[in-house]
Amino acid sequence: MRWRSLRLSARAPMVEFRLLVNEHREAVLKIPVVVDDGLTREECELVAERVFTGVMGDTLHRLDELSLDGSRMEASYTWGVNESDMGHFFNITGDVASRTLVVTHCR
Repeated sequence: MRWRSLRLSARAPMVEFRLLVNEHREAVLKIPVVVDDGLTREECELVAERVFTGVMGDTLHRLDELSLDGSRMEASYTWGVNESDMGHFFNITGDVASRTLVVTHCR
C-alpha cells in the first residue's frame, strides 16, 4: 500500500483529463496518477480535489461524497465564499479510463 501512495507524487506520470464544465466549456487538466490499473480511493480523491481547484481556484469547499465503481467516479462538493455561504454545489462525474470528466456547478 505504501508504494501506491508514493505513486501519487514523484513516480506518477501526469495524466491528461478532459473536462466538460457546465456543458459548454472544455478544459484539459494534468493530474499525477496512474489510471491503467484503476484508481484507489486516495487517487480518486486526489483527482476530485485537483478538478475542483482547477475549475474554482482557491475557494472554500468541502468534499461531501466520493464514489468509485470500476472506472466510473463521482464526487460532490459544497462550496462558498465564506462559511455562511456554503450552499453552492460542485459535482464531478466521469469515466477515469477514458479520462473524461463532466463538471456541473452553480455560479
